[in-house]
Amino acid sequence: MRRWYGGWLLGLAALPALAASPVEIQEAGLLVNRQGQAELGMTLVNRLGRELWVRVNFITPTPEDSCLLTKELAAGASEFYVCPQSDLLAGLDYRVEIRVYGDLAQIQLLDTFSTSMRFEPAEVDYIRSLP
Repeated sequence: MRRWYGGWLLGLAALPALAASPVEIQEAGLLVNRQGQAELGMTLVNRLGRELWVRVNFITPTPEDSCLLTKELAAGASEFYVCPQSDLLAGLDYRVEIRVYGDLAQIQLLDTFSTSMRFEPAEVDYIRSLP
């Protein structure tokens, strides 16, 4: 089981442009797993009546912690994307790029958008203090 911790999305001014996107960000932010390790997490929802393939690229300040995840997203369903982090850095952007495809071969690009997450020093200190 994971629990959400106080991360947030930056670049909210760009969110109205997502109104036409086939996927919606349901929630996103910092997670802590049972072992007390930090993870970046995002839940996406398919707003269309057909299957989609969604590629989420978590681009972190430390490249070795970056993750590229691709999942099939059934019509109307939601999927959870998670990227484990060996450490967190306060005050830096954790960029997330999302590409939505209409086919398994990922040739038919339907949408692409990005956002980022940033964590305060107090949040990073709290995660580091967990056993």
